[in-house]
Amino acid sequence: MRVSPMKKKVEIRRSALKKKMDHLERLWRENALHLELRLHLQETITLYEQLDGFQLEFEEELEAEDAEIESDIWAGLRNRFLSLRAHVESSMAAKEPMDSVSYEGRKVRLPRFELPKFDGDVTRFREFWDQFESSVHLQTDLSNATKMAYLRGCLTGVALDALQGLSAANQDYEIAVQRLKGRFDRPQVAVRQHILRFFHTLSKSSDLSAICDECHRGVYSLTALGKDPRNGDLSAAEVMIAVARERLPNSVRIQWDKLTMENGSLVADLPGFLRFLQE
Repeated sequence: MRVSPMKKKVEIRRSALKKKMDHLERLWRENALHLELRLHLQETITLYEQLDGFQLEFEEELEAEDAEIESDIWAGLRNRFLSLRAHVESSMAAKEPMDSVSYEGRKVRLPRFELPKFDGDVTRFREFWDQFESSVHLQTDLSNATKMAYLRGCLTGVALDALQGLSAANQDYEIAVQRLKGRFDRPQVAVRQHILRFFHTLSKSSDLSAICDECHRGVYSLTALGKDPRNGDLSAAEVMIAVARERLPNSVRIQWDKLTMENGSLVADLPGFLRFLQE
């Protein structure tokens, strides 16, 4: 039976991708140098993207049953690629000190401690970024492509999802940082979440040591956001508004949030909040 030109193209690229993934996986398991891993990963990504471009067109020219079979084959290959890429990028982000990580062949001394992790919890973003900034972001001996690999290795959940569509290219690192800060560096939201978490935790416990620990945690967390409750940075009005906001209907809460985004002082303006409710 004569093989169509499109099927032949797909099979050739599929075979090339499998071989490249086998080689990349072997390098990863053998703990190859950072630069070697990075170069082979980029070649693997290129092959994957080429095959991905052909796959849909190839399936469209097949009968339904054959298309479903080919779709299942591609799904298995895609899942293996995504899993391997995640493992390799995480490995590159956690390489030991003195690993060679730059295109110019310079030796970079990486942090000796474990890099911080971030899962998208806005109350933890400032803490995460302060650590990542000092240990990776401000390191002039690291290229942006290398910083991107470290950043991906630190992220999980919705935080990692926020970087979808970005590559390991130098210019994409700055875009990634902007995305993360735009979505998760939201001090007003973080302060509100700390207030609500404080009340929620206290309502569930009567243990004195647990209450004391929660008070300390709340004070330190709020102080880090510039809202030290010990010296009046956090007002009673802001606490009342944060708690009352949670009881508002969703549509009303959205309207209030829009107003506070336009005017940050409203989060502590109790008369303004009451006027908003009355209107």
